[in-house]
Amino acid sequence: MYRYHADIYCEVFAVNVGNIRRNEIEWEGIQAIQNDKDFVQFNSPEYGFRAMARTLRSYQRRGVLTVRDIINTYAPASENHTANYIRFVARRLDVSPDQPLEVNRRMFELIKAITVFENGSRFENHYDDTTIQDGIVLA
Repeated sequence: MYRYHADIYCEVFAVNVGNIRRNEIEWEGIQAIQNDKDFVQFNSPEYGFRAMARTLRSYQRRGVLTVRDIINTYAPASENHTANYIRFVARRLDVSPDQPLEVNRRMFELIKAITVFENGSRFENHYDDTTIQDGIVLA
């Protein structure tokens, strides 16, 4: 079960914990009215986690397999401090940034690390593991 608090960032209210930008993809589970011009707003956190899993699987199909390549694609340097992001995710997964990953096998850990980096450590346990797993299963 997930919890809402009055001081939670907008992306968590919009249950887009991965900060997925609006684009040409017609995501499943989006809110009927999209109030944010930049980021997709999902109906539930499970659909936000689903979108993250589908995005990461699309990277895998394209051969984007290392933490460095995944984060450079997911969170480009034009918008993020990518070096810190790569270092954070690699440490969370206990891998070298340039070590190829079996993305499907590491999906839960990868999504959790990205979520914590995107939203800050105070959101580490905002969504329980079952909510994340349910989103992955939907993907």
